[in-house]
Amino acid sequence: LMKTIRSEIGGLLQQDHSLHVAINLSPGHFESERILHSSSAIFGNSGILPEQIIYEITERGLINDADGLAKDVMKRLKGRKSGIALDDFGTGYSSLSYIGEFPLDFLKIDKCFIDTIGTDALTAGLVDSIIDMARRLDLRIIAEGVERRDQADYLKDRGVDFAQGWYYSKSMPAPAFIKFVRDYNKPLN
Repeated sequence: LMKTIRSEIGGLLQQDHSLHVAINLSPGHFESERILHSSSAIFGNSGILPEQIIYEITERGLINDADGLAKDVMKRLKGRKSGIALDDFGTGYSSLSYIGEFPLDFLKIDKCFIDTIGTDALTAGLVDSIIDMARRLDLRIIAEGVERRDQADYLKDRGVDFAQGWYYSKSMPAPAFIKFVRDYNKPLN
């Protein structure tokens, strides 16, 4: 995946350092130093800045950190100025313990919670609670699965740092994404 990122959108990332890309990793990726070596080899001299890379830990599995290696790998990635995000927050095994145990930068609010915005669902208030908790822990917030303007406005009004979802764009292949970014950044005359 990292080689694909470098080859397909590396030029765009080199040209616009305000852009970033997130790479989903399973808990198993933190059970060795391989991710450190691979990311250095692939991105090291590419012109893509380490801070443009966010490593997302999926919460759908448990991180085995009995020896402290996972925490060390995350700290070393952060030491390079890359970001660490907890993906799928609230839907997996041990979110709260992950937040206290691992050096995170971002908390991603899962789509299942975003879907409750503007509804009378019992869980609708959880979005505000997650935002409040992330702020108190000094974590930046990414909302995933934003599909409607009212959701986007709600999250923006509450200071959520980033949002992603079909409201902004459907998934697209790299060439279409590059065109999308370039068209978006064209000056208006």
